Amino acid sequence: MVGLDVAKGESQVQAFLDKKKPYKKRGIQLLNLLNLRNLSRQHNRIQKVLEGANIKLGSVVSDIMGVSAGDMLNAIAECEENPEKLANFARRTMKKKKDELELALKG
Repeated sequence: MVGLDVAKGESQVQAFLDKKKPYKKRGIQLLNLLNLRNLSRQHNRIQKVLEGANIKLGSVVSDIMGVSAGDMLNAIAECEENPEKLANFARRTMKKKKDELELALKG
């Protein structure tokens, strides 16, 4: 990381980036870093909203942004409230956890 030289008019973004790398690559790396932070914020926000609704999906599902959990969240967004129907969206290894999913989705 390079120090910020205000006298030369460098921005904070320029100071963050290493001067030895090409500009295009540094810009892409910075965008990837910012996108990763935004995804983390969205993930945490979704988890907080679910917990506020007393839906403990995160305690049963290892990845709340995975395919099965995503299908369940989409169904919840479309006003599906039946825990049995929501648990039927489970795929692969999560099918073994249907009883636990139903309890977690009762809210």
